[in-house]
Amino acid sequence: MSSMKKLVLKICPQFMMKPAIALVNKSRAIRNRAETTLFPQKIHLYCPCCGAKSLAFVAGSYADYPERFNPLRYENTKQDVLCPVCRSLPRHRILAKWCNEHKELFESADILYFAPEYCMTLWMNRNHITFVTADS
Repeated sequence: MSSMKKLVLKICPQFMMKPAIALVNKSRAIRNRAETTLFPQKIHLYCPCCGAKSLAFVAGSYADYPERFNPLRYENTKQDVLCPVCRSLPRHRILAKWCNEHKELFESADILYFAPEYCMTLWMNRNHITFVTADS
C-alpha cells in the first residue's frame, strides 16, 4: 500500500474516506502523466483498459491485508502488476486486449455486466460500448 494511502486511512474520518481515496487515485494518475511526459524514452508499458502508458506498474497491497489474503501465498510472486492509473490487473488487461480485437461482437449486443471492474468499465466507456450492470 502506498504511503499516501496509509496516511489517508490513518487520519481521515470514515465519511471522508471515499473522496479521499479518489483524490489519492487522481494524484496517482497525474503523477503517471507527468512521468510519461518527462521521461518518454523510458515508457515501455501500456494498459489497454485505460489507455495509459507507464514507466512501471505498481505493487499490490496483499501483504497489508492479512485478514483477506494469505501473505505467504504471495511471498515469491511478482507484486508490481497493477496499472498506476486504473488499478487493473493482468487478467483485466488481457480481457481488454481480447475485447479490442473483437469489438464487432459488442457493437450490436446488449451486455449485462455482473460485478463490473472499474478498469473494464473505463474500457467500455472509451469504446462507446453500452452495458447494464446487475446492480443498477
